[in-house]
Amino acid sequence: MPPPAPHDAKRPLVLASVLLGMIFILIYILITFPRPLVSEQSQPSSDTVEAEEEADPFKFSDQPFHRHHIPDIVQPSLYQIQLKVYLPWRPGVTFGALDFTMDGVTRMEFTVRRPLRRLQLHVKELNITSVKVYNGIEELNVDEISEENPQLLDIFMTNQLMTGHNYSVIIDFRARINNPKFAGIFSAPYKYGSENRFKTATHLQPQEARSLFPCIDSPEVKARFDATIIHPEGTYALFNMKETNISTKGGWTTTTFLRSPIMSTYLFAMVVGTMPYRETYTAKGVRIRIYAEEGKLNDTALALSQVPRLLAFFQDYFQLPYPLMKLGLEATFVESWNDDVLGELSA
Repeated sequence: MPPPAPHDAKRPLVLASVLLGMIFILIYILITFPRPLVSEQSQPSSDTVEAEEEADPFKFSDQPFHRHHIPDIVQPSLYQIQLKVYLPWRPGVTFGALDFTMDGVTRMEFTVRRPLRRLQLHVKELNITSVKVYNGIEELNVDEISEENPQLLDIFMTNQLMTGHNYSVIIDFRARINNPKFAGIFSAPYKYGSENRFKTATHLQPQEARSLFPCIDSPEVKARFDATIIHPEGTYALFNMKETNISTKGGWTTTTFLRSPIMSTYLFAMVVGTMPYRETYTAKGVRIRIYAEEGKLNDTALALSQVPRLLAFFQDYFQLPYPLMKLGLEATFVESWNDDVLGELSA
């Protein structure tokens, strides 16, 4: 009997390798996708989704493909945000169990594009303590408040909200500000002389405004913003706009700011800290400030001299005037409109 051809001898090895590979692929699929695969027929088509959302815009709020989207029915025009920050900013300052927390009140003025009894807002890791809805000065009856759907606050009204009316919703809440991922509102350590201090800042891109205050946290849903920040005496507060009033009483400083232009929620920026700054003004009166640790303040001289020139260059290049009254640069991590929080660079 003639010996088997070389390729015939290798055939069992090849088949075994293919079979083993298929087994590994099957195990990977079972581990990665433990739930039964859903056929395409069980997934609603885009036309079906649109038709059913038109009939019931909240129909798919609890579905995985929904992605926390709020129907385009409610149009905010103004957010009035008050935040009280319990920041133990230096050694010896403490608020006990309230350290690194924040009390907030959001008032959102809005209109509706169609009658509805269900008002929906984005929230994330906020402890909601009170919700009130008004038609002008008349308080409306709220039947139920639900956070059953992830990152969504559902407010069910007794009577319908109607088009042509100006409504407002006022929500009290509490949140933690010690976020280790530097997203939403977070605290960051820094040096002030020989002291170890803390500051608070925000990073709300792309959809983290909902972790700072209840809102419709979609970039296309824009509104104006009023901000009032209550912070420990001895610290400063920054917002996108210039300060209008600063008063201190009982160990707390209250800083109010000018109303912002129309902007998306993720552009909202705030900082509470004690870092010193250098300041200059552009030829058109825009205030430029750069905040940095005390030992690194002299390193900001070059940046401070160049920022007005860069601002003038971009205004000329785009043929658009800078729309705000100030530009603040804070040496930390992130950027927002008008208060850019920069990462420190070291060789």
